[in-house]
Amino acid sequence: MKTIELPTKGLSYVTFTLLLALYFALVVNIPIYKELVHILTSLDQVKIGFIITIPIFFFAALNFLFNLFSWPWISKPFF
Repeated sequence: MKTIELPTKGLSYVTFTLLLALYFALVVNIPIYKELVHILTSLDQVKIGFIITIPIFFFAALNFLFNLFSWPWISKPFF
C-alpha cells in the first residue's frame, strides 16, 4: 500500500506565542477595555499617548509571559 505524504506547515514557537498574546490582548481583554473607556471618559484630560500604550502594554506583557511558559512539551500538539 502506497501512502501519500502531505506537506505540513507548522508554526514556530515565537509566532505561536505572538498570535496567542495578540488574541488575549485584543479579544479576551474587551471587558477591561470597556471599563477603561468608562474611566477615561470621566476624566477631564487624558493624553492620547497613554491611551495608545494600554493595548501595547497588554500585548508585550502577555507575550513575555507566554514566552516564559512555552516549553516544547506543552505546545507540542500545536506543531
